[in-house]
Amino acid sequence: MNDVLLITYKGTAAGQRILLTTTYKITVVPVPTDATVFVNAAIEAVRAGVGGGDLIETKYRACLPVEYELDSIRGQIIAPNRRVYSETLRGVPGTHADGMETANLAGVITLRTAFAGRNQVGNKHIGPIPSAGAVMVLGELTGAYKTLLGTLATALMAQLVPVGIAAVARPVIYHPDGAVPPNTDWVESAIIGETVRVMRRRTVRVGE
Repeated sequence: MNDVLLITYKGTAAGQRILLTTTYKITVVPVPTDATVFVNAAIEAVRAGVGGGDLIETKYRACLPVEYELDSIRGQIIAPNRRVYSETLRGVPGTHADGMETANLAGVITLRTAFAGRNQVGNKHIGPIPSAGAVMVLGELTGAYKTLLGTLATALMAQLVPVGIAAVARPVIYHPDGAVPPNTDWVESAIIGETVRVMRRRTVRVGE
């Protein structure tokens, strides 16, 4: 109870590692429940495929071009005590109809708590995004693509119910200050960015 769960979606595109991370606080859990069993069940809840709850995966892949591949989903309890991680291989591509021309463009989902302050928001850079006119026009995201991001944002704000376990984990912004129980704030809302963002670290030959 009150442990913080980190779920990481690990993918690749154009030879680069792409990560999407989300954090949850466990609010309901049967006692006793083995931590590894819980984490594995949480991964099952977010993944697609046979037996998966598909809370996140399909909505995430719908925002990404076929050149992207979701390699695996990793789960780990990171607070108050860090435990070993579990990982499930996926090996499935993005499902957006349009392809990408560059790996450094993204759309942004900003998750917010009920409070003001820089430490009360979490930006999720969703990319690489497709380069077609159905996605962006003159640097602005289209309404159709923002709808896809909105669907993903709704899923990212939803509580996670591990497959086969009467437990609940709720999305949070985690403040890693060592407090016990862990210092977190509930995610209450999301904003979809209007413009295309450039992920500088994914720009070829940055620094030359």
